Amino acid sequence: MNLEETLDAQCQWGCHTIRKKKSYSTSKTTIVDTMVNAFHNFEQQGEGYLSVQCFTAIAPYASMHDDVCSMAFEKDICLVIIPFVKTDSLLFAKVIKQVLKLAPCSIGIFFDRGIFMDSRPLFLRKGSVAVHVCVIFVGGADDREALVYSQRMAENTKIFVTVIRIVPLHCSTADLIEENHDLDMINSFRVNTMKHKNSGYIERSVAEGADTAKVLNNLGNDFDLFLVGRRHDENTPVLSGLSEWSEYEELGIIGDILVSSDYKSKASVMIIQQS
Repeated sequence: MNLEETLDAQCQWGCHTIRKKKSYSTSKTTIVDTMVNAFHNFEQQGEGYLSVQCFTAIAPYASMHDDVCSMAFEKDICLVIIPFVKTDSLLFAKVIKQVLKLAPCSIGIFFDRGIFMDSRPLFLRKGSVAVHVCVIFVGGADDREALVYSQRMAENTKIFVTVIRIVPLHCSTADLIEENHDLDMINSFRVNTMKHKNSGYIERSVAEGADTAKVLNNLGNDFDLFLVGRRHDENTPVLSGLSEWSEYEELGIIGDILVSSDYKSKASVMIIQQS
């Protein structure tokens, strides 16, 4: 992004009504316009319970994570969402890794495949269901956090949430406490979303990581958004052998598969790390 584009972005986030470049077409919608509109629509749906403040902060890559983490701490933030862009630059990856390491709250890394460019509120969109969300649940704290957010999503009747739990074919649970936490969270999700009738639960048994990859590949065009945890038990047979092919360590094994160029899908991806 050059200086003029940066100033234009700053103007949109700060003022939302003025543009630095008069030559820009007034009918052209930029990604910043879409984000700002989405947040303001979200605020309006909150009916006075939500307040949105949009602004831009410019910082060098070396200290960018400090700005993010400091604001998260000062504002007592529950979730920070970071956009993920495929790039050869190691600087951007370093920023994400530092935020993952130092943030005082949960982190969501969002990879957008463009389906959310429609910033209209969900209730204005055609069809009984506007967004199909899939939660890939392998187990662990990050997956449970992702499940909590999906449960909140399911409160909106325009969103249909499907939870796909991937379990080892042969029982190999080493941590019974974690297993119990997983089961409690899944049961809570199923009970709390039952009344909305816009959720589903599926279990898939796999023998090894290759089987998990096949399950994921078969889901490509069925959903609009994948919600997955970042960290998992490294010893689970569900993910065996998959880490060797990972390209982006900061996304975790499942997240890396879902954002891969080889993964044929229209769905955007949100990778969650619990604080």
